[in-house]
Formats: sequence, C-alpha cells, structure tokens
Amino acid sequence: MLKNNLLTFYYKQVTFLKYSLEKYFDVEFFSFLPFFS
Repeated sequence: MLKNNLLTFYYKQVTFLKYSLEKYFDVEFFSFLPFFS
C-alpha cells in the first residue's frame, strides 16, 4: 500500500516536471534557436 502511494506520488512529480519542462522549453528553446542555426 505504501509502495503504491509512493509510486503514484513519484509519477505525479515526474509528470508535473515533464509538463513544466515542456512549457519552459516551448518558450525558451525557440527563443534561443536562432543562436544555434
């Protein structure tokens, strides 16, 4: 039971992180793109 809760918590954290990174890079990546091309 405890392991299951931990897994759910971990999954939520990872999903949130992934979402935040995607939102962040959506903006940042494209603003920095000209420097690399």
